[in-house]
Amino acid sequence: MIRHRTAPVYSDAMNTPRRTARAKPKRAACLGGFLTLALLPGCGIELAMVGAATTAGQSAFGVFRAGKLTVNRRQPMEGLQRAAEEARAALDLTFVDVRDHDPERWELKLKDDRNAHITIRLVRRTSIVTQVQVDVGPFGSRSMAQLVYAAMHRSLPPDEYAPADGGVALGSD
Repeated sequence: MIRHRTAPVYSDAMNTPRRTARAKPKRAACLGGFLTLALLPGCGIELAMVGAATTAGQSAFGVFRAGKLTVNRRQPMEGLQRAAEEARAALDLTFVDVRDHDPERWELKLKDDRNAHITIRLVRRTSIVTQVQVDVGPFGSRSMAQLVYAAMHRSLPPDEYAPADGGVALGSD
């Protein structure tokens, strides 16, 4: 079936065409979809009005982006593995799986009582620097990621060279 455009409807004596009602629902749907994506937490799409420092989710705990809290610690990887296990026990999280096939990477998969998955990843950067990543998923709770990291931090011995906030390196990749 071929659709023909209808002649424009004129709204006043100046013969200016009036907009048809068909364009408004499309525009409203596009605007509504954009606003929905822009306001969802963890989607990676932030409004341009928000400052650059807050879009990455920088805090005293590290960088929170797309459901992942990333922190670099001046601690050996083995000590952080023990700290992750102690945090699991302290927060009463359920063990799901552990992956330690690669000596440079270690991953502990957990879940809470609501079946929300939490993954703790450790990546060895040097012999004494380890990257800690607490992944709560793209729609996960930022405060849960911070709580898991704080429980890990409490079980670690103090590091004389670490800053008072727990050895946080903002802006890590």
